[in-house]
Amino acid sequence: MTRPERVLPQGTVWAAALLVIAASAALRAYRLDYGLPATLDVDASKWVDDASRMVATGAWKPVNLQYPTFFTYILAGLFRLTSARSVFEQHAMARAVSAAFGTGMVAATWALGRRLGSTVAATAGAALVVFSTVCVTSSRTAATDTMLAFLVTLAVCVLAGPGIGTREMIISGVLVGLATGTKFSGALALPTLWIAGIRMGWVDGRWRRAAAATAASSLVAGRSFLLVTPSYVPLMGQDLDPLRLHLGPRPQ
Repeated sequence: MTRPERVLPQGTVWAAALLVIAASAALRAYRLDYGLPATLDVDASKWVDDASRMVATGAWKPVNLQYPTFFTYILAGLFRLTSARSVFEQHAMARAVSAAFGTGMVAATWALGRRLGSTVAATAGAALVVFSTVCVTSSRTAATDTMLAFLVTLAVCVLAGPGIGTREMIISGVLVGLATGTKFSGALALPTLWIAGIRMGWVDGRWRRAAAATAASSLVAGRSFLLVTPSYVPLMGQDLDPLRLHLGPRPQ
């Protein structure tokens, strides 16, 4: 005779979620401006300077092709809305964006744990992300890593659970496209869509529907990538050197 699973009160579930999210936000926000403007994060200027130039000149076309442009457009929009002009303000805001997505990654991890397991498992998994030195450091650095991790984790969360359909596949495709528009390595999440499509067909036996959903999610991922990198394709035709630098072999 199996022991029945204990169902926790809804208030306890939400309290556990809020606890880990609050702890994450506190760790990532504490003295977030430390060292600025004297000490800037490595590579931060690639996005911050490009976004600052876009706002100052009104030419909303990034020129740095080493990374996709989604993060740059977000920073440029925030600089425009908040009138951030100084080096301190802009780099502090870039760190704040990373911290926000780092906290969001904790929430997405908790949601993924809840869909696949229990509240205890979700809280334990999220706590590992909360106190991970790598995750905390990335969240306090003006870079694209936490944004990428948040989007990919959320894409997997959408596909997790007892059953998925075309809607979940499309939503996950959008998230994968946005992740790729944040950092090229986001494209490594594309096989997740294909595996989910196989699982979808395996569960309900409707392979034609699963194939259509998989194709649609892949197409939506590509369109989402282009949506947040609108100037990437024409710029790439003008100068491929930054792309070769990013994707080419490392010097020995």
